[in-house]
Amino acid sequence: MRDFKTEQEVMELYQETKRKIIIFEGTVYDVDNYMGSHPGGSDLIEKYLGQCIDTPFEENGHTNSARFIFRDLEKVGYIVGDETQKGADIANTNIKGLDGYQLKSTLKLDYSKGLYYQMIKANLSWDEYITFINEPKHLVNPIRDIKLFENPFLEFFTMTPWWGIPLGYIAPIVYHSYIAEVTFIEYLLCLFGGIFFWTFGEYILHRFLFHSEDYWLPNHPLVLAHHFMIHGIHHAYPQDRYRLVFPVLPGYIILYGILTRPIDFVLEEHYANALKAGVILGYVIYDMIHYFLHHSSPKKGYFKNLKVYHMQHHYKNGQSGFGVSSKFWDYVFFTKIQ
Repeated sequence: MRDFKTEQEVMELYQETKRKIIIFEGTVYDVDNYMGSHPGGSDLIEKYLGQCIDTPFEENGHTNSARFIFRDLEKVGYIVGDETQKGADIANTNIKGLDGYQLKSTLKLDYSKGLYYQMIKANLSWDEYITFINEPKHLVNPIRDIKLFENPFLEFFTMTPWWGIPLGYIAPIVYHSYIAEVTFIEYLLCLFGGIFFWTFGEYILHRFLFHSEDYWLPNHPLVLAHHFMIHGIHHAYPQDRYRLVFPVLPGYIILYGILTRPIDFVLEEHYANALKAGVILGYVIYDMIHYFLHHSSPKKGYFKNLKVYHMQHHYKNGQSGFGVSSKFWDYVFFTKIQ
């Protein structure tokens, strides 16, 4: 690692090499691998490359878990000169303080084994469980792709790549569209109506099922372990690429067992099928948007705004902001993140 006498030397290194580096509390970090995962988008870091981020870091109200992220970033060097406000002693003190910081959760997991049974055996209290799932660990856990079960068969059905969603649902969309027996205009109206209906279902499911810990979830180790498997895992490890989109098999159960059931009671069969095609298409669009928000860095526009909004749900306020593909229902039910 390199010693820098001034912050200007860091800026000169950045300008010469275009290496994505920043200064935080007297330490120079390489943030290249992290920029795409930043909750507010990579552009919020880009404007500070080569500079000290101490002040903007504090001004933006980052949490302690955000400070913990620096432990996992590559250190390039330290500011040791007299001309900076942070001398060697101060820098070393800050580094030690940061290394000594711990997540609030005291749960210790063996990431070489399945987490499901470990969550049951841990016998966590309610507060311990909530603390654990509300601290994102995607940059501080030693294993990037965690596993729920040691049994390969069970594990297979809990892992879903993003492309598994359109592949898994194109058949029912085509099927319901084919047997709808409606005019083209009627089909389009039902299709878009189904997509809109899905956005309502998305909000209700996310708020009252996935975040049932805020409303009705029983305090029992087995129940908490299942909640962890359904959605708690996504908040604890929000960047896990195989736990982000919902597995296809349970997705079918929710779509056909819960969401589309009322449609059969209120609409004639041909209209119901066209509407179901829209609901399922809406779900596919939602899951693709959800994956995109976590694993891309839109620079501007609707998706930039939506990414920041959803990341606020993960990192600042998990009790609001339940809309993922749209904020519409958050406005309607007064749960928009302020």
